This record gives sequence, C-alpha cells and structure tokens, in this order.
Amino acid sequence: MKFFFILIALLFISCESKIENKECKIDFKISKNMIKTKGIMTSLEFQKNILQISISNFRNDTLHFATPHLIFSKKIAHQNDESGVVIKPFVPNIITDRVVAYHITKSNKKEVISIDSSKTRDKRQYEFKLAPKERYIVEYILNCEESDPEKYELVFFDSNRFDNSNYERIKYPKNGFITVKNKKYGK
Repeated sequence: MKFFFILIALLFISCESKIENKECKIDFKISKNMIKTKGIMTSLEFQKNILQISISNFRNDTLHFATPHLIFSKKIAHQNDESGVVIKPFVPNIITDRVVAYHITKSNKKEVISIDSSKTRDKRQYEFKLAPKERYIVEYILNCEESDPEKYELVFFDSNRFDNSNYERIKYPKNGFITVKNKKYGK
C-alpha cells in the first residue's frame, strides 16, 4: 500500500513539472497602459492570454464613440525594387480564439454585447453609447500555440466614418507590443 501511495505521489510530481514547462509564452510590454483625458479613462492590460481594452466614462453625460478595433501589426522590411522581381513576403499572424465585448453598468451588471469566435477579424467598427459612470470592455483571447512567433505592435484602427461632432475620438495607450515565443516553431 505504501508503494502505491509513493507511486501516485511521483506521478503527481512528474505531471506537475510537465505543466510548468510550457512550450508557448506571450510577453506584453507598454510604456503607459492607462490614459485619462476629459473624464474618459482608457486602459490596456494583459493577463495570461487575455488582452483587455477598457473605456470608462467618468463624465456626467453620455459618451458616443466608435468601438475600439485592435490590429496586431508586424512591420515588413521593404524589398529591393531595383531587381524587378516582386517577392510576396510571409506575413506573420497572431490568432485570437475569441473577442468578447461587454459593458458594465452603474450597478456592476455585466452585459455581453458581442462574441466573435471566427478567428477572422473584419475591420468593422460600430458606434456605442456609454452612459455616465459605466465601462466598455473588449477582451481578446489570444491563442499562443497557433500564432506565429514574432513581435507585434498594437495599433488601434480608427475609422473616418465616425468623423463628426456626435462622436468623440478616444485616445488609446500607445507603444504597446506583444511578443509570441513558441518553441514549436523554434523561436
């Protein structure tokens, strides 16, 4: 019986060490993750594999804005145009399992607005009206294993469609980077 318990303990320890040795890791760096202007606070935070964008309205009036749309951008080196040969470079991609948008009311009630699990992102933005003392949140659930191991810059897409006096431009944190380190691809 003692041998059985020792065997179980060894199996538990060996399984535990395998879990700790992850093959994929996502690093997040940003110079300033929070911006406060004109009664509006925006933040960009990362925990485990979830990248969260939050917009809070601390004003006394309703905030009309275009919802944030995040692009994971990889700068591509320019090819030598003198050779006359056009080479289409491989564009690395970061995969998101799901994008969830919701808002939190004054009474701390969470209301889901949209869930996108198609893994293909269109650049469509929609308008949103955020009441005073409420928050709008978008969570990008990243898939480390399926993403290409690269360094991506976080860029907020801003549509000109909402360029009028009814909508307010939201200032988002800048200079954010996500680095995917995936041992499966050798990086």
